[in-house]
Amino acid sequence: MPDIRVIAAEDVGEDAEAFFSEFGGEPVIVTGVRDHLAGLSWISPEELEEWFEGETVTAVEAESQERVELAGEEFFAGIKRGETRYNMVDHTVVDTTLGHSLEVPSFLSQNWLADPDEEEQELRNYEKSLVATAARGYTPAHRHEYGFSGWMYLIYGLKEWVFHHPRYSQALYDPMFREFYDERAAAARPEEYLRRFPLAELVASYRVEGSIGAGDLLVYPGGWIHSVHTLEESFGYGGAVLNGHSVENAMRCWLLERSLGMAGSLDLKAFLKRKRERLWGVKAPEEPAAACRDRDLDRVEEALALCEEWEARFGGTSPHSSSHD
Repeated sequence: MPDIRVIAAEDVGEDAEAFFSEFGGEPVIVTGVRDHLAGLSWISPEELEEWFEGETVTAVEAESQERVELAGEEFFAGIKRGETRYNMVDHTVVDTTLGHSLEVPSFLSQNWLADPDEEEQELRNYEKSLVATAARGYTPAHRHEYGFSGWMYLIYGLKEWVFHHPRYSQALYDPMFREFYDERAAAARPEEYLRRFPLAELVASYRVEGSIGAGDLLVYPGGWIHSVHTLEESFGYGGAVLNGHSVENAMRCWLLERSLGMAGSLDLKAFLKRKRERLWGVKAPEEPAAACRDRDLDRVEEALALCEEWEARFGGTSPHSSSHD
């Protein structure tokens, strides 16, 4: 099984177009990012605990994978005791003092989720969020909804990631129970998982894996199925990205979600239609702003055309549904 591609921060540069053109089609680990971001070394486990005193954190309960709200003191006391019951995931820090102090790498800063329409302000919560996990914590195989690209910068700790390409979604997803094939669960209940995922063993080895430590940044395309094993107590932050570079992949993932009955509440088609109207209204007569706007417009049009083709074929419903008796 291949390792996740590793690149040095100095080889990435700051241009989003260049980054996504070369690295946007696969998970990549960017090392040495700490040297290019300011103000991060001050955050320690003790200071993080103090920061959340009297606050509420968003966490995921390990067994049920349900989101819960916990008192910050309770959550971090459990982390200090090495308890793995709760995992802070996607705790948004948008519009907070802490969030403002956490920089986004320049090549990820072009993000339509950071400035959505009034109808979709909840999407801003995807832009930047915290992750905190005790050693031995584990997140089962899953994929992030809507096909948004993802990233995580680790301030301290060590995490191991395993990815599968979206092309294997149908073999690794059980639409009845809305669960992905997970190797740990399969080892504990082999007969059940063989029955529910008869093709999983054929594709399970087609994966990429790698680890990130303090100062490393992981970036991955939307739709990739992944599981995460926390080897050391870890804290970091990350977010979701949608822009002209990733919009076609996001649309393909969103349509796959609709096909498999996985779709969430976001209407990506309506979102992109509004984005198209906003891009039309941008007055940018000078290069390179005009060229960037025109390029994004073309990419949005291509994504919407793909959606219209899919809906023309399936009538806007799942391809598995039928109007015949």
